[in-house]
Amino acid sequence: MQEELKIHGEERLRRKLEDCIEELDKLIEDPCLERMSHWQRNEIKDRLRRRIMRARELMGGQPRLELMLAERAYEGERITVVLSIRNPRITALRISLIKEGDLDIEPPFPQEVEVPPLSTKFLKSFAGVSGSGLKSLTLMLIEGKDTFTIESSIEVLEFKVDLEALPKVDSIGDGEAKVSVELRNRGSVPLTILLPSGELLLEVGEIRKVELTGRVRTDGLVEVDPIPYLDPRGDRHELHIGDLKVEAKPIARPPELELPERGAEEVGRSETVSLDLDEIFSVIAKHVIAAFLGKLIGEHFPERKEYRKPVYVEGLPYEKRGEITVIFEDPLAVVEEDRGDYVLIRKAKIAELEHVVTAEAARRLMENFRVALDSLMSIWRPFPEARLSRRECAFYESLKGIAKKEKRSIEEISKVLPVNFYIEYTIHRGRISKKTLLKVYAGACSRTEILLDRGKDDRPMSIADALSYLGLSVPTEYPAVFLLASPTGWDPSAVNMARGTSGKVLYILVDLKTGEIYHNQQEDISRSIFRALSEIMGYTAEPLVPGEEISKLDEMLLSGAITEEEYKEAQKRLLKLI
Repeated sequence: MQEELKIHGEERLRRKLEDCIEELDKLIEDPCLERMSHWQRNEIKDRLRRRIMRARELMGGQPRLELMLAERAYEGERITVVLSIRNPRITALRISLIKEGDLDIEPPFPQEVEVPPLSTKFLKSFAGVSGSGLKSLTLMLIEGKDTFTIESSIEVLEFKVDLEALPKVDSIGDGEAKVSVELRNRGSVPLTILLPSGELLLEVGEIRKVELTGRVRTDGLVEVDPIPYLDPRGDRHELHIGDLKVEAKPIARPPELELPERGAEEVGRSETVSLDLDEIFSVIAKHVIAAFLGKLIGEHFPERKEYRKPVYVEGLPYEKRGEITVIFEDPLAVVEEDRGDYVLIRKAKIAELEHVVTAEAARRLMENFRVALDSLMSIWRPFPEARLSRRECAFYESLKGIAKKEKRSIEEISKVLPVNFYIEYTIHRGRISKKTLLKVYAGACSRTEILLDRGKDDRPMSIADALSYLGLSVPTEYPAVFLLASPTGWDPSAVNMARGTSGKVLYILVDLKTGEIYHNQQEDISRSIFRALSEIMGYTAEPLVPGEEISKLDEMLLSGAITEEEYKEAQKRLLKLI
């Protein structure tokens, strides 16, 4: 149409359009259309009407207006305002422009605007916003007796930066102190906290707890560096915590455990000693000494338990004392099976002892792993030029039912049972328009119900159960790494999946009890994470014994295909291969 306008001129093209409209009107009333089918006739008439409308629009159609500005902005900002005027006619459009509303445009739009035929004109300016609330902008375009109006609005948000910190000294060591700081965003804008482990996004009203390291001065006070953070405009702020009084007890190393020889008169003694089997078992020795070590310890430190069903003891040393049955065995080496009409108490098999863990040990192992994660992300950088943000989710809600049942507070329950958690680390480029390069979901989980009911758990975790406990799903829009830890280890299918999975989704599994990591050694990302974890916590990539063969032996032992004596003999042969 632009070419025809140049060739024929405005007047000649107008007459041509008038002739077209007249001919099209005649075609709509053409008797030949009545001979066609109903749907064919309607389709042709619709096409003719659309052409008539297009011709009339070219002769004198209304201008098309579009006013573009942001949906929301913070007070004090300067926003961009763009007015688009589309002229659909073959003649030039000359209009007057009047502004109304709450926004002041600077520089102002011109009062007289001319838009060439069949073209679009853009007017760009800026507007300052002040005061919170909904602000409107109305533009009236006047052409002779016709007035065209367009209106838009913007939500102006209060810009208030207010970060509150509630610090607490948890423990002190050699000149250093562990300080937990509860951060609360009391302002009206989201804040980006710049931590040594990465960035932490704190939404309006959100509360997060972070772990920092302070310095213990000679006067006994703890000094913590200011916490830097950014507002949405990119301005940098610092939160000064000040000097803290030391109210926590110094970190003390646990005393070494000594096991006295058992005398006949010591049966039933009630003294309790903190025992951690997780620190005694080595990667190889746990398969060899687990069976008799539990028996030795259990003879010294008894545990009382009541059952409402008949109890039968199988393969364990015990003694009847009236209505009480005394079993001389460590509770960790005892398995309770509910057979419906009765309860069978038997000796744990070696494969079961490999995974058994107490509630206290699970809690401590998972807490240590959570602390280590931030250290991991501070030294592991797959994309050196990228930025890191952090979001933590701890499932305290799952403990509410337990606390209500036990009639205890959640804080008290969380000191006894582990809390399932995960931390979502997002690695991205850009500050405003962020592009996600990789997400790392790092967390640990356990079966808290079993730990509460039995005081221990000996069933290895599966990947499906772990994702369910943590409420995670596999993303499809970006690459992801699932770094999952379990105090009871992982079942063979989970280990095989971690070793064989590659591509956009990787699984790295950590056995918190043995310190073993299972991952695909062919993937660069999983290898680099393993090296960083090994540096921080001393984890090992694989068991020192042939893992797959031991797993097969474990399955055969648990299914009853082989006896414990056959298991030990086969294990000895495998140990010679190292």
